[in-house]
Amino acid sequence: MTTQQIHFFLEAARCLNFTEAARNLYVTQPTLSKQIALMESELGIQLFYRRGRTVSLTSAGLLLRTELGKLEASLSVAIDHAQRIEKGADGHLSCCLLDVLDPTRFAFPAIRRFQTQYPAVELELIVCGFREIRERLNERRVDVAFSKQFELRAIAGLDRLPVYAITPSILLPGSHPLARAPYVTFSQLRDDFFITLELGECPSHVQSLLDLCARENFYPKIGKYANSNMTRIYYVHEGYGVALMDGEVPLPAWANISAVPTRSPLHTLYTETDVELAWHRDTSNPTVHLFQETVSHLLQEMGHPHYSNNQSEGGTHGTV
Repeated sequence: MTTQQIHFFLEAARCLNFTEAARNLYVTQPTLSKQIALMESELGIQLFYRRGRTVSLTSAGLLLRTELGKLEASLSVAIDHAQRIEKGADGHLSCCLLDVLDPTRFAFPAIRRFQTQYPAVELELIVCGFREIRERLNERRVDVAFSKQFELRAIAGLDRLPVYAITPSILLPGSHPLARAPYVTFSQLRDDFFITLELGECPSHVQSLLDLCARENFYPKIGKYANSNMTRIYYVHEGYGVALMDGEVPLPAWANISAVPTRSPLHTLYTETDVELAWHRDTSNPTVHLFQETVSHLLQEMGHPHYSNNQSEGGTHGTV
């Protein structure tokens, strides 16, 4: 079984359509079918049920899709690291940054300090949403990540370092009557539509909103489900509703939006650090520990009140 056959099988298993998979792989459909057949013959197992144009995975195929997916991801990472070493780079560190975080508050200073101390380490920065950070961490396609505590604690096998707290706020269209208010309460928003993230993007977000509104004795009206944090900003700008989000979120210059702090049960919930640095506890990449030490030292120098070398388990909700 070759790496090409594994790649072909995984694409066919993803598409469940040999014609579409072949097109994505830039090969002919007969070529793909032949490689899948050779793979089945060599392994002595059937991977697909074929009923006319309908294709589905057998039980063995479902198992191999999961396990070979992990193998391909690990092999890709190993080859990438080997190629970087061949080029003379002394290590490689990939760092995910949640797209609603203000990078100037801590991530960029930490990255600059790290690059100053370890100039030979090649650093890759990836800015993305909740779903992609979860996928990259679960599939070990990223070394470290700055994200929200309530998301990171749900991923097994991570070590986490508290970094800083956020200001719970509501994003309001510039024309909203409360857009210039010093603060807003959830009870004042019972008649507004809320813009929330899709469940697949951030499962915790909808539940957090429901819980927080329930404390004010009302059920929120959902105006739009957004597939990303930037989409939520678009919707608020266009007047489709309001959104629960960090006060520190970097807003585009064009956005006619106000981030108004909220006075609500959130103030009792946000007693713990909400933004954390996370990495796999069993990582074999030595640059991860160097980066973690850099972050720890920077937090100590800043005299951060939430600094700790231990995991933080406080808090049950988070703005996103």
